Amino acid sequence: MRSSRGLLLLTLSPLLWVACSGSGEDPDTEARDSEQEETAAKDSQDSQDSSRDTGEVNDAPPLLLDEAPKNLLFVAFDTTRLDRIRPDLAPQISAVLDESVVFRQHRACSNWTYLSFGCALTGRSNIAQEWVPEGHQTLKAEDGTKTPYPDAPRMMAERFAEEGFQTVLTGTHPLLNEEYNLFQGYERRETVLQGGADNVADKAAELAQAQVDVGEPWMMHVHFDDPHIPYTIREAYIPELDELPEMGIDFSMRNLQTFMISLWPKLDEGDKEDLLINLNAFYNGEIRFMDKQFGRLWSRLKSMGALEDTLVVLFSDHGEQFFEHDGFAHGATLHAEETRALFAFWHEDLPARKMGWRTANE
Repeated sequence: MRSSRGLLLLTLSPLLWVACSGSGEDPDTEARDSEQEETAAKDSQDSQDSSRDTGEVNDAPPLLLDEAPKNLLFVAFDTTRLDRIRPDLAPQISAVLDESVVFRQHRACSNWTYLSFGCALTGRSNIAQEWVPEGHQTLKAEDGTKTPYPDAPRMMAERFAEEGFQTVLTGTHPLLNEEYNLFQGYERRETVLQGGADNVADKAAELAQAQVDVGEPWMMHVHFDDPHIPYTIREAYIPELDELPEMGIDFSMRNLQTFMISLWPKLDEGDKEDLLINLNAFYNGEIRFMDKQFGRLWSRLKSMGALEDTLVVLFSDHGEQFFEHDGFAHGATLHAEETRALFAFWHEDLPARKMGWRTANE
């Protein structure tokens, strides 16, 4: 039987680098984060609520389990701001976090998916790997060929496969495709080509049921990608839709979202405020939709017994900026809006804790 320390260290080593002394809280960083959140509150419709209230921080080391979990479920929420994971917007995720070990001061190692997952899944910074693409445009050459991630070092799924786990991946993000070589080591890869979190949840439940039926140890990566620009206008998940400022733009035409964003420097202050209100509402609608589908998946996993003897990692690769620092979306700056990220562990026998350590996924 694998030791609990062995499995947790196997999980933690590629995901987590901890630099802490005492409580691990950095007063200067806390002050900067507070200032950034206050700025965001002025510019965003619903950022008046600060980051999710996680209660009292307990900085004792997280407890190891008496026995090693048999399985690992890795749930990634792409492009998800930490301050939007709160009960009014994401009640399903919030409820699971209330039962989890949550690292409140976690930072992604990059502000966009390719590099953030590159260091998270290898345990090495991209600088150490000497692999730092300059931006999204470097992923595709003029002739249409893709820029694959280097084969070395080994990634998390490869390590688990070597330990005898069945490795499975599902999601909608284009970087999940094999041609990018970013997600190495998965024996079964089921990319969801259409739809969003609803179809990802269905596919993940199907794959989990197959693993439960086989009965062998498994490691599964589920990747939700909904709150990503351009946003889908999910009317049922935007309660304030009829009250949003009218801008003479059909925002359901996704290319018009990016067009309006490109006009930001030329807009007057009134139009900027109206655009932010609209974009925040659309983004929050995506968060609500993704959260509901995650909750639906969680319930199905529980009912089929997939969460029994399973360690769950909840993770986000980066956040989203709404012009708090003269940029939009992500890949623009290294401020907290883009780099403050979700990182938490859940297990049925793991006591819930809120950790104040400074952590990063490298």
